Amino acid sequence: MFKLFLTTQSRRDEQFKAYACLERGGQEGHLHIQAVLDMFSTSTKKIHIDLKNSLKDDEGNLPAKLAVCVKELAGTGTHTWHGMLGYCQKDRLLPHYVFFMVGNITDQDLEEGHARYLVLGRGDR
Repeated sequence: MFKLFLTTQSRRDEQFKAYACLERGGQEGHLHIQAVLDMFSTSTKKIHIDLKNSLKDDEGNLPAKLAVCVKELAGTGTHTWHGMLGYCQKDRLLPHYVFFMVGNITDQDLEEGHARYLVLGRGDR
């Protein structure tokens, strides 16, 4: 469902880019999706609503215990496009890691993101 949301957005907007991955939380060890999206929107609230709507099943129900958080990037540190690309890749060498991307994201973007995360992020994974 999340892949469909990203793919649909990329078809609507040729400038749309997204990188999403499966990661494991450090404190409780729960698997979850971490993503960064580069898109035009009138508000993060609208993105939040659209994203949650895309995750509903055929009966209109959301998955149990679903939590969705949408934030606008601050533009500093890891809160930049490349910083978040790096953050999203932090589990990339672990067995649970799976990623999905749409839009014009280059290998150079991914490498720059990884390098930024090692310098600005925790850098321990």
